[in-house]
Amino acid sequence: MLEAQKRLDEAESYADEMGIPKIKAEALKVRAEIMLAQGETEYAGRLAARSVGIANRNGMRLRKLSALLVYGRVLSARGQGNLAHDIYEDAAREANKLGYYLKANRAGSLLRDIV
Repeated sequence: MLEAQKRLDEAESYADEMGIPKIKAEALKVRAEIMLAQGETEYAGRLAARSVGIANRNGMRLRKLSALLVYGRVLSARGQGNLAHDIYEDAAREANKLGYYLKANRAGSLLRDIV
């Protein structure tokens, strides 16, 4: 796990230095997933939210949807099922509208898991 954290640190530093928001958003999302898997929901939520923000500001719609799903999982793990439900519904609707059907299916699957 330490090796993965080191690689993520390197990726984030590189993204910051070179101004590559795609790498930054992805590294934050992956770090949020790792933190969530370890049971850390506070920091995972902040990381996922930052990833969503970067993706949204830079027009990266698929990355935004992926980060939103991670954020929803964090909310669900925190016991905030109602908020996670809203995130999943919005993500599914947006994914369908944009033609990202696999992502829409994933959002629907997560939605069914909390209902």
